[in-house]
Amino acid sequence: MDKLTEIRKRHGAATPGPWEWRERWNEVVSVTMNGAIVGKIHQTNENGHGLNGEFIARAWVDVQYLLQLVETQAKALEWYADEENYEQQWKDHGYWSDPEIDDDRGQRAREALTQV
Repeated sequence: MDKLTEIRKRHGAATPGPWEWRERWNEVVSVTMNGAIVGKIHQTNENGHGLNGEFIARAWVDVQYLLQLVETQAKALEWYADEENYEQQWKDHGYWSDPEIDDDRGQRAREALTQV
């Protein structure tokens, strides 16, 4: 199993987000879902803010976004890697068409990059 498949599997098995985080007391950050505490983090940054809690609470949604982004960009790369897209095609009307890559002119790449 490749790393991306492992991440997708863990993400699919996890409780869907978004979760919330709340600072409580001095150094305790609670990660909550639907009002129930699902974890506490006893570590804050030097300014006393619970950045670790925020990171954990937002992780599910962030991973979902990144997985979708990777999938979109992988599809674009697969298309550019397909050698048939660089070849002329014989048409039934008795002529050769230009390779698909000529018509694309980087459009798939630009579309994939606009989602970043």
